[in-house]
Amino acid sequence: MSRRNLSPRSMKRLMKNLKVEEIDAEEVIIRTKDEEIVITNPNVSLTNMQGVDVYQIVGNTIRRPRGGSSTVEISFDPSTLKEKDIQLVAKNANVSEEEARNALIQTKGDLAAAIMYLRTKKK
Repeated sequence: MSRRNLSPRSMKRLMKNLKVEEIDAEEVIIRTKDEEIVITNPNVSLTNMQGVDVYQIVGNTIRRPRGGSSTVEISFDPSTLKEKDIQLVAKNANVSEEEARNALIQTKGDLAAAIMYLRTKKK
């Protein structure tokens, strides 16, 4: 099976045709039989592919037993951020270190979520 590489121009055209919609969500809850998966500070994107809605969700994940009303809160101290993590996010998201720091605070130190947040925010 051959692999076909798309040029940046073709990729842009393809992405434009996908019509990605950003959803301003406060949290996403996935309920299974036994537990709830709560995604806080989510970045939610919606795309329709061949008549099917496809959601992409990036955020901090908390798992809790189903049926309980207990709220689990992730504590995060911004002073624990490392300079190398801020630089990594800034470089990968192509933003200033200040923007990277703010994204890391918002995502409670989650590097991948901060990068995804900043990338989707730029669109």
